[in-house]
Amino acid sequence: MAGSFSWNSVDLSTYGLYLLDDWELDLIPEVRERIAIIPGKDGFYDYDPELGPRYFRLRCHCQADSHADLITNLLALESVLDPHVGTKKLKFDSIGTAKYWNARLTSVQVVKIHALHAELVLNFIAPDPTTQTET
Repeated sequence: MAGSFSWNSVDLSTYGLYLLDDWELDLIPEVRERIAIIPGKDGFYDYDPELGPRYFRLRCHCQADSHADLITNLLALESVLDPHVGTKKLKFDSIGTAKYWNARLTSVQVVKIHALHAELVLNFIAPDPTTQTET
C-alpha cells in the first residue's frame, strides 16, 4: 500500500482506508489552448493556455480486524465522505504534509467487499489544478 491521505481534515487511515500503489494523478491537467483566428489573416493570435481541473482517481483498500469492524468502518466512511461539504483540502502523506489540493468528492465506488477488507475507488476533482502550500 502507498500510504494514507486526508480529506476535509480527516485522516482516512482512522477508518482503515489506505491508498493502493497504483492510484492515478495526471502530472499536468488538461491544457486548453486559447487562440484567435482572424478570417482573411494568415496564422492566428496565440494567448496563454489555461489549465483545466485536476482529476484524482484513488484506488483504496479498507481493512479491519473483523468483518463487523469492516462494515462499521464502511458505514462511518459514508458520513465522512460527504460530497455535500464541497471543496476541501485533499492531502497525501506520500507528498508531504504542507502540500494539498482543494478538491471535491465526485463519486465513491465499492469494488469488492471481502471478509476483512474492501476495495474502493474514490474520485475527486480539484477546480484549481495547482497544489497549495500551508503556511
